[in-house]
Amino acid sequence: MSRTIEITILSAENLQENKKVIKGNTFVTVQYDGSSDELSTTKLDSEGGSYPTWNEKLVIDVPLHA
Repeated sequence: MSRTIEITILSAENLQENKKVIKGNTFVTVQYDGSSDELSTTKLDSEGGSYPTWNEKLVIDVPLHA
């Protein structure tokens, strides 16, 4: 038995990796704790640079024990 969680990914601000600004080609991956099988990913934002936007709904099935 599981439950479904719906998450809307809107945008991000000032994305950095090792104190360097991310230039583009960003996406979001949602995964519940302890799972390597169940994950959901947004489309690639190639134009937003360090301020990407997606406005996507991600749906993920999560077991009741998670």
